Amino acid sequence: MYERASKVRRASVNALGGISAGILGGEAAGLVNLETNFVCGGQVAGIANVVGGPVVGGQVAGIANVSAGLTGAQAGLVNVDAGELEGAQVGLVELAAEGRGVQAGLVNGARADLSGAQVGLVNVTGGAVHGVQVGVVNYADDSDLSVGVVSIVRHGRTHIDTWVSDWKLLAAGVKHGGKHFYNVYGAGVRAGLGDGSTRAALVLGIGGHFDLSEHVWLDADGLGHLLLPTGDQKTMVNVGTARVALGLRLARQLSIFGGPTYNVAVARSREDADLSAFGTHALRDESGLSIRGWPGAVIGAEGL
Repeated sequence: MYERASKVRRASVNALGGISAGILGGEAAGLVNLETNFVCGGQVAGIANVVGGPVVGGQVAGIANVSAGLTGAQAGLVNVDAGELEGAQVGLVELAAEGRGVQAGLVNGARADLSGAQVGLVNVTGGAVHGVQVGVVNYADDSDLSVGVVSIVRHGRTHIDTWVSDWKLLAAGVKHGGKHFYNVYGAGVRAGLGDGSTRAALVLGIGGHFDLSEHVWLDADGLGHLLLPTGDQKTMVNVGTARVALGLRLARQLSIFGGPTYNVAVARSREDADLSAFGTHALRDESGLSIRGWPGAVIGAEGL
């Protein structure tokens, strides 16, 4: 066993498994490949490839790939790189210490900084993401862009916004993200037009932030609103809004903002979709589905 582990092989084919110091070429095993020092080439295994040092090339396994530094790619159910990543990990669970590349799995994790992308249901980085995270839940110390239902940037920007729209929506929300991109999580109330009814609304959105000067900034975002049923209005209404808002910083933690919007409402009837007091135009009107759009405006204040 010791003699085998001290050898560097150019090629190795193992019925069940094999162990050596390193591979300069290719290796295949029915179950497990184990290298104590390095791999420069490729490994294929039915269960696992485990390398105690760096891998330059590729690892493909039915269950797990392990390396201590990766320049290339890992493809398996679980991929672990204990060193620096320069390449890609593709599978269900991807773990790396740090590096540059892409992690694409259900769960992606990096212990320190990652330059590149994480794409999955859950993305976690213990350092900064110089690139993008796309998932349902994202977490990073800092991030250029995190896109998800819930994105937490530990050292990012967090503000409380309140705003009113032309279609009588009064809302408040948390705007949180990195230096230039953010998510919006909010709720509001939409007053009725002449009938005294009100409808509660849930708000989710994503946008970009740009500082034009010390006291002036610009936000461009898209918001999705869900108007909940109430009283005689038994159906929900979806409203999408694109906003461009110019902000004026009055104090270190207080700004006012305003700008134009364009809104699209989707409902079962024209009556439910016709939300603006100034009129809407039909994008689609038929039995059981009404889609109506209108230009509008928003004004608000931002604190914290």
